[in-house]
Amino acid sequence: MERQTNNAVKAKWLSLFDACPSIKVLEKNLVVADSKFNITGSIDAILSIDEIYITQIKPVSDSEFKKINKNGVSRKDVIESIIYLWLSEIKNGMMIYDNKNNGGYLIFHVQPYTPIIKSVKAKCSNLMQHKLAEQLPKRPYKNLSSQECSACEFRIKCWEKERKNG
Repeated sequence: MERQTNNAVKAKWLSLFDACPSIKVLEKNLVVADSKFNITGSIDAILSIDEIYITQIKPVSDSEFKKINKNGVSRKDVIESIIYLWLSEIKNGMMIYDNKNNGGYLIFHVQPYTPIIKSVKAKCSNLMQHKLAEQLPKRPYKNLSSQECSACEFRIKCWEKERKNG
């Protein structure tokens, strides 16, 4: 149900963009990748307004919306957009937070930030070296319930020894 709601919110925005004469939708649901760093991502839309923008549409609950309105964009979402800017070779990003409860929205502009891109490239290179050597990367987290571990492809293998011993 959550996935259907998220898809409906994204479809709503994409149809709004299609209907707006000053906005040209260049791509929808675009997959971007870099084979050297073994990284991929999915961009909701590429829009041409005054310039070209990667566009990420983030459906959020009312409580998340209030938190974003008060504190700004989440670090994770900013990093994701910066990486998509790098992968797509586009200089402007737009993040739209849509309140699923009442239709309110917030729009943020994102631009490339070289230190973050360099850091992600270094992490990806490190992971690739470990993968090629059939070794596990250094694990800075205390347990597999950490947010970073939940998105890692090495998660099961990395914590296998602790599960057997623990």
